[in-house]
Amino acid sequence: MIRRPPRSTHCISSAASDVYKRQVNKCTKEGSRLICLAYRDTADSSKIPRNEIETQLTFCGFMTTDCPLKKDSKKEIANLLQSKHRVVIITGDNQYTAAHVCFELGILKPPQLLFLRTPMQDGGKFSLIDIEDKVMLESRSARELLSVSQDLCITGYALEYINAVKDWTEEERAEVVRKGLVFARVSPSQKDYIVGVLNKLGEFTLMCGDGTNDVGSLKRAHTGIALLNREETEEEKKRNRNRFAGAMGEPVMADGDASIAAPFTYRYDSIKSAVTVLRQGRCALVSTIQMYKMLAINCLMLACSLSFLYHQGLKSGDWQSIYFGIPITVYFYFISNAKPLDKLHSQKPPHTIFSFYQLVPIAIQFITHITGLIFLTNLGNKYTNPEDLPKPDGQFKPTILNTCLLYTSDAADDMQCVDLGGRRIIKKKKKKK
Repeated sequence: MIRRPPRSTHCISSAASDVYKRQVNKCTKEGSRLICLAYRDTADSSKIPRNEIETQLTFCGFMTTDCPLKKDSKKEIANLLQSKHRVVIITGDNQYTAAHVCFELGILKPPQLLFLRTPMQDGGKFSLIDIEDKVMLESRSARELLSVSQDLCITGYALEYINAVKDWTEEERAEVVRKGLVFARVSPSQKDYIVGVLNKLGEFTLMCGDGTNDVGSLKRAHTGIALLNREETEEEKKRNRNRFAGAMGEPVMADGDASIAAPFTYRYDSIKSAVTVLRQGRCALVSTIQMYKMLAINCLMLACSLSFLYHQGLKSGDWQSIYFGIPITVYFYFISNAKPLDKLHSQKPPHTIFSFYQLVPIAIQFITHITGLIFLTNLGNKYTNPEDLPKPDGQFKPTILNTCLLYTSDAADDMQCVDLGGRRIIKKKKKKK
């Protein structure tokens, strides 16, 4: 008696072929994993080669196993979907089993997914069928296949066939891969290929994997997260130990694991690590950009103030410089301690400071403050007696002009604090009652 994957129908006698296929489709569409059981009567199996003995088997039945979703998977997937991230399933399971998981997670509804079926012979047409095996479209043209509004479920065999089609361009092959939302029965090299194609199309990819067959795709993705097969205990949940292994003492990993290839390793098997990486990464990005904006405006204002003072033959005092620097230090401290929001927002932060969204506020604030400096300089000169001005190399003496410039520069820093962005990413400080 042997056990084989259900797709190994060539080793089953033809008598059970039709019933076999119907039952396989029925169970896989319900989300079950199947192992086929079959036997063959023989006198002495030790002397017969394996490739001969595993033919003309008598079908016994299926051993089905259910793999329920993890408790937090649906919640975390919903968080990713509402923040406008595209979730793609890449697995070695049966295509109907993978599609069932996709429906259970709420990624798509059954009418929104079509299965790509390859031609039966060379030069034939591709078929797009729904979950009920109804043919929705038949075509050889990649443009017609891409014209449908539904997403595609593509198998590893279909990927091989697509790459062998000579009348398709590389761009059309890549767009078909982008159209795919569920990839089933794929090999480790095909996982690497799928992630690589998405990267070439300009997508930013994050890959979660828990085995050695995910090593290539974890390295290929912009961000790779290795999941360790360990469930989080209730006691650990209460202590909020939602961290990565690299930051928690001894990592729980083994040689050859996906954790060797991935830059991030999560100690448990939950995909909430992907949401955590996105939340923390966005928070760090926004905080860093805010610091750069404050530094830019602060340096511009300080340079202008010193230039105005030097032009009038004045200078700022030591205590004035300290008074000017303390608020900046306090602002930086609070920004560096920013915490991300619990949920991801659909509005994505800018990925660089050299963007229209960042440069325009800096320019507007600088023009506003420089206008104020010019106005106060002219106003201060009217109420300043030139004979009372101290010498540049003499002892410091406060005047109306340098006091006005000091308060203007300090007001500019305070306006930066009020104008801080990131409200959809950084958590606000709670007021104590």
